[in-house]
Amino acid sequence: MILDAGLIPNVKVPKDKTWDDATVQALVQAVAKFEDWMQDIISGEIVPEGYILMQNKNLGKDSSVSQPESLKQIYDEFCPILLNQFKSREHTKFETFDLALDEFYSKIESQRSEQQHKAKENSALQKLNKIRNDQ
Repeated sequence: MILDAGLIPNVKVPKDKTWDDATVQALVQAVAKFEDWMQDIISGEIVPEGYILMQNKNLGKDSSVSQPESLKQIYDEFCPILLNQFKSREHTKFETFDLALDEFYSKIESQRSEQQHKAKENSALQKLNKIRNDQ
């Protein structure tokens, strides 16, 4: 809401605890906009969209020497509204929040398992390469 109001998140409240009217008005409008959105959800007027936020994970070198290091996007978190602080992040939009939840939880465990498997594989390859170099 602070970003929606055009304010800077880490700005401190003045010592006299007074803000100018424009700042207060911008914050009040941002809060009112969010409350209206929430009320529309509660009343059933709208169905919230869903968003899955991604994070890039470095998978390291593939087992073949010709493959460079690769980045893979894995699911990081989900939300029913794309907040301003997340707009710069890679994300996938879903028609409903329920669809986003279904997608997130159906894939997150397999992604984590794949990550752990890849980490073990990379560790084993490093040990093998170290043994080869020592000979």
